[in-house]
Amino acid sequence: MVRVLILDDFPEMGELIALILEAQGYECAVTDDSYEAWALLHTLPFDVLIQDNLRPHLGGVEFYHLVRAEARLASLVVVMVSAVQRLPGSLEEVYDAGLGGYVSKPFRRHELETAIANALHSRDVAPPQPPARARKMTPGVLFRRLKGEHAGSSPASLVESVRAEQPRERVVAARALGRRGDDAAIEPLLGALADTDAGVRGAAAFALGRIGAGAAAEPLVATLRDDDYLVRLMAVRALAAIGRPGIESALVERLDLSLIHI
Repeated sequence: MVRVLILDDFPEMGELIALILEAQGYECAVTDDSYEAWALLHTLPFDVLIQDNLRPHLGGVEFYHLVRAEARLASLVVVMVSAVQRLPGSLEEVYDAGLGGYVSKPFRRHELETAIANALHSRDVAPPQPPARARKMTPGVLFRRLKGEHAGSSPASLVESVRAEQPRERVVAARALGRRGDDAAIEPLLGALADTDAGVRGAAAFALGRIGAGAAAEPLVATLRDDDYLVRLMAVRALAAIGRPGIESALVERLDLSLIHI
């Protein structure tokens, strides 16, 4: 199974790309946030990252260099999908650094499939075989995908899943709690900031930022001392979303923001 992470700040575009690739046998995950993508890359062994170029916070080129600086992501194939028709100088530099491929929006289905297949072949990885009966890309299928993971789960079951044995399940539950925006999720998410798995800690920080939990400000400031860089990135994102007075000075004091735009 070839796993693909799709990072696009327009969720509908990300889900459309996922539906195209799933019909070809790829296993896809979709996010619209660079910080969440960083956590997912450290949670599951992805083979391909498809990202757009112009995004809030960490842009495509910045995120690419962050990925390439991480030794455990050395085998990850990166394909850029962007509305920019001609490569600016910054993207030319990325190509020189080994970008797997570039696809201009709008694109035809075969252009995306070919770019990913060629990038995989360059790493001696065979693209998957399309399933015998591929799922049709209907509006109904896209709508169900956009509802997200755990859409029908109760808050109580999600809180229980935050304490599940498998880190992946805890990450997904934390993300779902953040999307619900329920204040009842704050306490279990604060507890997840102390999880043994860095991906779970990062997902909890991300979720607290989405909820806008002012009560989480001090624990999140403390999270800026976390040993894992991705967790610190998530804490910065969450604190910026909360916007508490005095947060900026705490960030400057405790974290190097040279790679981060908030």
